[in-house]
Amino acid sequence: MTSSSTITIPKSRYYLKGFFQTLFVLIVMVWSWENLIEERYVVGEAPDPKLAPICVNERLFLVDKLRTPARDEFVMYSSKQIDPYVKAGTLVTKLVKGVPGDHIKVVNGEVFINGKLVDSLQSVIMDKLNTNPSDYDRELTLGPTEYWVMGYLPRSFDSRYWGPISKFQIVGKAWALW
Repeated sequence: MTSSSTITIPKSRYYLKGFFQTLFVLIVMVWSWENLIEERYVVGEAPDPKLAPICVNERLFLVDKLRTPARDEFVMYSSKQIDPYVKAGTLVTKLVKGVPGDHIKVVNGEVFINGKLVDSLQSVIMDKLNTNPSDYDRELTLGPTEYWVMGYLPRSFDSRYWGPISKFQIVGKAWALW
């Protein structure tokens, strides 16, 4: 005589198993976000144009903190010694125009990088600072930790006026979102 017996598992155990599986997935997702995504990326905003000169048209950036920007890419950095426009420590976004090893020459109001004319000084900035183009004449080769940054709008207060930034000021490469 054989008896066939089936073991029935209460439905509540299935629900518990599903609950714990979902909980585990959520914990892994939250941990991944906090430890992988947030460690690498940050969303940054350009300074308020009412408080600082507009350097670029873009206002919102996704910043990769682990990637060093290359020439003609946006970079977000912590400002230093760029009064009266921007308070020290303010996050600023500009374009990298010069990278370590580049030769920079500012003469008669024109800016040359590796012998190529890239831009000129802007009278709106010099008027505000009560300076002349010859006050900014200089020639230098960027060191291994130096970058030359510039905005592309007329009121951009940038490396043309105060020199290179250090890689230690850089937050990361920035992509314009808006």
